[in-house]
Amino acid sequence: MEVFKLLFLEQQKDSIQHRKTML
Repeated sequence: MEVFKLLFLEQQKDSIQHRKTML
């Protein structure tokens, strides 16, 4: 279960990075 949480957090970080790049 912890692995899924880590993967989810990583995805969120990537999303934030993408948004910053778009701006």
